[in-house]
Amino acid sequence: EWCAVMKKFATLPNLYVKVSGFPTADKQFVSELLKFTRDTFDPKKLLYASNWPVVKLYSSFDEHFQTLRDAFGDDEDFFMNNAVRAYGLKF
Repeated sequence: EWCAVMKKFATLPNLYVKVSGFPTADKQFVSELLKFTRDTFDPKKLLYASNWPVVKLYSSFDEHFQTLRDAFGDDEDFFMNNAVRAYGLKF
């Protein structure tokens, strides 16, 4: 049910998705969740989010970050450029 709703959200032109807050202990769930996210949303609309300090409730920052690097590689759009664009930051 939630997948159908997320697919509808993915059609909205001004929607960005912060990727964080997943339970890293369940590796299969995380793998499926991140694959769904990558397959559903425009890659230019996905934003890295550390979820710090809340991440400490279910994981370490290092584990959380490595999980995202495993899923997204070192994609500069995901880890930086998309947020710069979404928030209108100037360097």
